[in-house]
Amino acid sequence: MTLPSGTTASTDEQKQRPAVRKERSHARFTSPLLAVPLASCVLVPLLAFGLGGHAYIAGIVIETLFWIAASSAWNILGGYTGLISLGNALFLGVSSYAVVFAVNHHWSWWLATPLTVLGVTIVGTLLLYPGFRLRGPFFSLATFALPLIASTVAVYAKPVTGGPEGVTWPINPSASQFVFVTRTPYLLTIGAIAAVALIVSLYIDRRAVGRSMRAVADDQTAAEASGVPSTRIRLIATALSIALTALAGCFYVTYLAFVDPTSAFSLDMSLKVVLIAILGGLGRPFGPLLGAVVLIPADSWLAGSYPGGVHVLLYACLLMALVLFLPQGLIGGGRQLIATARSRWEKS
Repeated sequence: MTLPSGTTASTDEQKQRPAVRKERSHARFTSPLLAVPLASCVLVPLLAFGLGGHAYIAGIVIETLFWIAASSAWNILGGYTGLISLGNALFLGVSSYAVVFAVNHHWSWWLATPLTVLGVTIVGTLLLYPGFRLRGPFFSLATFALPLIASTVAVYAKPVTGGPEGVTWPINPSASQFVFVTRTPYLLTIGAIAAVALIVSLYIDRRAVGRSMRAVADDQTAAEASGVPSTRIRLIATALSIALTALAGCFYVTYLAFVDPTSAFSLDMSLKVVLIAILGGLGRPFGPLLGAVVLIPADSWLAGSYPGGVHVLLYACLLMALVLFLPQGLIGGGRQLIATARSRWEKS
């Protein structure tokens, strides 16, 4: 008795399903593990270069790694879900003040940091949740006002923030208070934080949650019609973004050893994370890394070589050139150049 052709195809398909499921499960299992060597390949040379150089080079490396972490955190919210926040300085500043206050009251930095990250994440997510109803520039304007409000509050909350004068970090060397004589612990710590931010970004990029975030960013109505829970997806992105931002802020204040309302909630802090992610590649896991590696050392070199207004002018020209010639960011522009070169080579 001969079976119908459709039955045979169905049987073959059933035989292939376990293999497909096994392959998918293996890919899901290994995708986060692949991020570890990928991130290490990028961060270890930076750390080795900084550790082997003098204090100036080590400082540039620390700054670069910090902005990789902070911009990667912003990219999860702004790059994947399309919620362009202009108020990430709020979470950097609040986490800095909270850690300084705890350490000055004899708390260990290692205990104060996770508690601060947890508290800032919960409060920040609840604060941004009503803004999910806003779309386009209205969400950006709403978040833009948050650091300005926080800066005003910090000026008058002297018992906690020290007022306009700010507060300083303890100066006595102590591992508990995260005060060290050399820069090696700072390099290793911010390198680990940047690696965590990159791993989380790459993990999201390869999972279904990342595809859901992109669907919500492209067309929220269509995504919801397809069964994507847009509110839950945005809550996940917001919580992860704020947590990584707060973690970077908890470190940065230990390195600067000082925080005041002007520096903690400055417009420059909010815009810089956005600029780095956009120029590196918006919505791409390694976009903030490339953006920070190019812009932060370039900014430091221009500031040292051309002081005053010339430095600002040259830096603005560099940004304009990147935007004009690489509108899709460094990653998108690099892929386009490779594709063009490959097509020309195949034609020849």
